[in-house]
Amino acid sequence: EIYSDVAEIFAHPRNALHYDPRDFFFLIGDNDWNDCDDPDLALSHWMNRFGNGEKTNGVNTGKNPHGFGTLSDATVDVEYDYRGNNDAGSRVYPSSATNFSFFRNRVLFVGINQVGGGYLGDEAERVKNNFEWVKENMAYYSSRGMRTVVVFAHAHMEAAREEYFGAPFMRLLRNSYPNVLALYFHGDGHEFEVGYVDSNNRNLIQVQVDSGEIADPILVSIERDSSRSRDKMVIDRRGGRYKNGDCDPGQRDKTWSSNSW
Repeated sequence: EIYSDVAEIFAHPRNALHYDPRDFFFLIGDNDWNDCDDPDLALSHWMNRFGNGEKTNGVNTGKNPHGFGTLSDATVDVEYDYRGNNDAGSRVYPSSATNFSFFRNRVLFVGINQVGGGYLGDEAERVKNNFEWVKENMAYYSSRGMRTVVVFAHAHMEAAREEYFGAPFMRLLRNSYPNVLALYFHGDGHEFEVGYVDSNNRNLIQVQVDSGEIADPILVSIERDSSRSRDKMVIDRRGGRYKNGDCDPGQRDKTWSSNSW
């Protein structure tokens, strides 16, 4: 019921700026899946409410009821990853089913199922598949002039995810894409951080965003001009953390555009 209420906010007619739900992409986190009492059931609930694009695995089929993760711009193709087995014994969705990608203005955007939290036991398959998904998309779009890749995930690329994603991703960038700006955005740590995770590659930048109840969403821009060999990232924190503490009643999340909520 809570998932239903949250999902319906995005398509609510009282949203004054008329955000198009098709332009919202969601990534699953540990509190949505692996840290739940019944991970299979939790994944099913999440996919039915927030799963991006088509869900065609033979059990639950069809588009997301709100159109999440399909893009309102019909000139941009969104790809979804349906490879993989029912990792961690899920009878509902392969864990790769939340992965997506699209390419716009020479920037590749990729979302992957890379959660923190409790151990799932499928890291060798799921996290490795995440790397292969990113690698294959980069190879395809490099021939189309890709200058920047933006990866979205729930958790950072180190620790339990380093062997199968972090280390091979760093090698891939150094060896094959030395002039491509690579941005890796994640939550999980709940406080804003930005830094270089590879001392041998200053083009790879990892950004951890604030938890939603302590700050407004950041606004990220990719700037480009012919005088630079690579693109540049600019982050607008839009005021940073709320001054009066978490869930400051005087603050209204700037993502929303009216006093209706």
